[in-house]
Amino acid sequence: MLNSRKQVVFTPSVYESSLRRNRRMPRGLVTLITGILIGAGSYWFLQTNYGPQRLSIEESAKLNASVSELSQTKQSLELQLEEAKQQIDTLRSEAKAMAVVAQTAPSPAEPSAPATTTVESNVFNPITPLPEQAQTLQAEDIAALRQSLPQDPANTPVGLRVGNFTGAIGTISYELVLTKRDESGPDYPARVEMVTEGRYRNGKVGYAHLDPINITADEYVKLSGSVKLTQPTLTPRLVEVRVVNTQNRSVLASRRFDVQQAAPATETPAGTN
Repeated sequence: MLNSRKQVVFTPSVYESSLRRNRRMPRGLVTLITGILIGAGSYWFLQTNYGPQRLSIEESAKLNASVSELSQTKQSLELQLEEAKQQIDTLRSEAKAMAVVAQTAPSPAEPSAPATTTVESNVFNPITPLPEQAQTLQAEDIAALRQSLPQDPANTPVGLRVGNFTGAIGTISYELVLTKRDESGPDYPARVEMVTEGRYRNGKVGYAHLDPINITADEYVKLSGSVKLTQPTLTPRLVEVRVVNTQNRSVLASRRFDVQQAAPATETPAGTN
């Protein structure tokens, strides 16, 4: 035993194996990196060939300057439009006042009516008759006259303040006063449509449409006249009045009135004050 010799192999560490380990990158990590690279390349390709073109710094500055210039031009045009509207309103008020003065001025060829002339007053629905001062209306009296008129029960853009109707067989006379609700608002180009309901001699119910009247719904509009119905044997009982905006066909006002029976009247053209 003493003479036996064995070759000793040097081992650096008792914990270290003599076999080398092959260290490789995990397959999942390789797949992730490959997907990221492919996605980034695809996005760059699509953005470059099919996406919207990006503006340069100079083009962006020019576009911002153009937008600013258009905005200033728009503001200037809006100011000019407001000034033009104010001038139109002023000219319209002056023209209306001149027209009222010209209509109320007595004609030299015709003698003025005596002061003792009275107007027959009728009350419908119940609606008070027009005041006497409405016949000689001045522009500065419109506000006071509006307050003296009866209120319209419907809260509509145009109010039918007064509606007096007198009818006989085959004919009807009307007297209407309209005012817009918002005095400071714009005037409405409108059309007044009237449909009368009545009875024929045999007792059947019938209807007749009156010719529409084109108006400008402002602070005060008066309509009056006497017309013959298209059905000469129809006696009117009720009248439905509608005010329609001629621009968008919206109904500005609608109201029904009773018709008082009276003797037939001759036809006179409708008038607007």
